[in-house]
Amino acid sequence: MTEYAPNKLAKLKRVNDLLRNNCERAWDVEPDATLDESRLRLHSRFCSFVTEMICKPIKTGCTIYCVNFSKSAYLYTWEWYTGSTHDRPQGQPTDQEPIEEDNEQHTGYVLPLCLRLIGKAFDGTFCTVYTDKAFTTIKLARALASR
Repeated sequence: MTEYAPNKLAKLKRVNDLLRNNCERAWDVEPDATLDESRLRLHSRFCSFVTEMICKPIKTGCTIYCVNFSKSAYLYTWEWYTGSTHDRPQGQPTDQEPIEEDNEQHTGYVLPLCLRLIGKAFDGTFCTVYTDKAFTTIKLARALASR
């Protein structure tokens, strides 16, 4: 019997993808963008990807990683955090242990997430991406500089 990871966003996928695609098409890339996490307050026993973070102002809820433009405060794109799976080697939304910068195999969670959010629309635009310490790695800086 084959085990598979269930898609926890299956019921929202069509609406989420339609809304995200329309947000990306409706706006041009601005020179300054911010990559950060956002929390949606939710107390539900029916949502399987609700997380608890006691150090945040919204302690119980859903985590959404988003790219906003600094000048206009426009939400350009986002990705829901639905929990750790086998393709994401480390558990919580940000990497919990140091990443070996020279090891190409170990990318953690942050680098693939950032490269998915900062997609092809940002290539060649010389956009400055601001992050906090949870998203700051040497690998990410090198990957973004090469684009």
